[in-house]
Amino acid sequence: MNSLWTWEALCFAVGLDPTEGPDVAGISIDSRTLKAGDLFVALHGDPGPRFFSSHRSDRDGHDFVADAIKAGAVGVLVDREVDAEISALHVEDTLDGLWQIAAARRGNYPGKVVALTGSSGKTTLKNFLASALDTFASEGSQNNHIGVPLSLARTSVSDGPAVYELGTNHPGEIGPLSQLVTPDVAVVLNVSPAHIEYFDSIDALRQEKLAIVEGLSPNGTLVLADDPDLTVPSGINSLRFGHDSSADVCIVNETQDWVALETPSGRIEMDIPGGGKHRAMTLAAAGAVLFALGEPPRLLERIRASSIPEGRGNRISCGRITLIDDSYNANPASMRAALEVLAGSEGGRRIAVLGDMLELGEDSTNYHRELQAHMDGIDGVVCVGKRMQALDACLDRERRMRYFERADQALIDYLLSVTRSGDVLLVKGSRGIFWSQGFVASLMDAFDAA
Repeated sequence: MNSLWTWEALCFAVGLDPTEGPDVAGISIDSRTLKAGDLFVALHGDPGPRFFSSHRSDRDGHDFVADAIKAGAVGVLVDREVDAEISALHVEDTLDGLWQIAAARRGNYPGKVVALTGSSGKTTLKNFLASALDTFASEGSQNNHIGVPLSLARTSVSDGPAVYELGTNHPGEIGPLSQLVTPDVAVVLNVSPAHIEYFDSIDALRQEKLAIVEGLSPNGTLVLADDPDLTVPSGINSLRFGHDSSADVCIVNETQDWVALETPSGRIEMDIPGGGKHRAMTLAAAGAVLFALGEPPRLLERIRASSIPEGRGNRISCGRITLIDDSYNANPASMRAALEVLAGSEGGRRIAVLGDMLELGEDSTNYHRELQAHMDGIDGVVCVGKRMQALDACLDRERRMRYFERADQALIDYLLSVTRSGDVLLVKGSRGIFWSQGFVASLMDAFDAA
């Protein structure tokens, strides 16, 4: 078994006197996915007032210690007594203990660390960097008060760079996460009205994203888009990327499938993995990070379409149609980018199945309605969800297909009945509309069986 942590190191990390115990191969917070050799961290379902959680519950990880042991846990991190014969780290609060373990790993990590944030495209950028650098990156979208320390705690000590994703939907979240990660390179990919419901304004959201510099290491570098509204804090080294000719990494030419970047280390031309001009910006951001790390821009050529996370615009041949699965999440900017990709797709009719964009606050209706202005090249639109009624009501007769309250079997049956061979179908909406329902998997099964 490869050792991620010695028991002695874990004891020191959480402030306990060292005792004998097993080496730990991994860190887990879920007894259902725990692997043999892991340390099980018994978190509470309610993180307390320090952190926002949309899923507060009365569940307690301590109630699943027995299940974790059956699954092969070799130790547990707990804040109350448990009836089990297993090595245990007893702390005052298990979430604090997880943060302490994360801080200890960061403190002895010899390689460079990259932290990134943005309103959309964070996970894609993280995966692009992991591919380009052939290095560790946090799994999935582990970007909150649990996911970030868990990712750090799971990081093996290495001389190579490590990449972490930081997210927010409430003020005051990015700063503490950045202080935990203490990045050598911090990235603000973009800022748009995503998760803006709990912010006073878009400027307040910008300031929250820029709080990523709070943990920036001495002589670290901030990489940010060439957005004039993103102001570099005083005394911070910075690099810009984007279309402006003054940007350090500049997009000098692009199509939906190809981009030319001018970097301080030379020019690079390449196909855009997965296509889409929005991903050209993601490549430019990755190029700026490579330069900040002292790496050559040609490493971008390692990136393939397979680096794009599931549900972020993946193009899939599905029975008689081509499916663009962009069902993981949505905000106004990412919705416009997805519509642009669909409009530029070759094939039969281009049909958009658009679900609600969530967490947009009091301007939600306007954000949905404004999508009407971005329908050039789209042949048909199916609206799904209560908020999407605003768009459905203002679509012209030629494009408006049918409205559905939810993504269910009735929607699948309708799409089977109206699509033709060669059609391109985009599924795009916030996570709670399609992704959490497993809608795209059901839709694929239906088309493959048709």
